Amino acid sequence: AKKPGGMGPMLDGRKQFTCADGVTSMPYEVLGKLELEVSRVNFVVCHDFFDTCEATRILFKPIVERHLGCQVLVFNYPCQAGTRFPVPSSEEARHQDPEEASLNNDWCAARLHELLQHVEACGEMLLTSPFHMLGIGNGVTLAAAFANRYGRQARYRDSMRSVVSINGFASVDTQLAAILHSSIKVFSSFPENRPDLPVSYFTKFLFSEDYLERVHPNLALNIHTAVANPITLEGRIKICRAALAGSS
Repeated sequence: AKKPGGMGPMLDGRKQFTCADGVTSMPYEVLGKLELEVSRVNFVVCHDFFDTCEATRILFKPIVERHLGCQVLVFNYPCQAGTRFPVPSSEEARHQDPEEASLNNDWCAARLHELLQHVEACGEMLLTSPFHMLGIGNGVTLAAAFANRYGRQARYRDSMRSVVSINGFASVDTQLAAILHSSIKVFSSFPENRPDLPVSYFTKFLFSEDYLERVHPNLALNIHTAVANPITLEGRIKICRAALAGSS
């Protein structure tokens, strides 16, 4: 039977949603107050590879405070920090649908659909209010997969206004594929008790030369790691594999 993976610590202060499979769970938070009279648009944020909703929350909290009536849903998708996800046996994986075995963007889109239904059922955020799917980096592939699969459904077709991309991509090109394959190999060699090693390795692909000319590399790394992010090595590896197996 499937066993849960991603047994890292839960994120303090975030709510935890468990999906219909009884295994997959994701931390989330709805920023801003619900207003029945629509005066602002809302956002559903899908962030980058190894980001966390703790950091995304810091980015968007001033926006909802400045624009009353705006709400922002931040969450960690499966394999990121504080999540649990199915880990099939090798025999089960051979008989699974490819998207379920890889936990790719199409599979994560279905989990996001469940989460959105949950926040509406709990009265935290209304799907009848206009909202934008905002993807950052790898999160764009999730936002696009969600829009492609669910955008025409009655629940979303009148309220989902757009997919917004910030430094995103629609498919994995050869350069990114090489980085992901290399990351899988390197992450697999790191010990679990050294969470600093995968961060140090992957940031060499994140920081541009122009940025490092203005900011000392050590300071850049300190800024990048200022918010606690207890993502597991297993989660990092699965995110890389999911991206490689994602649909365009």
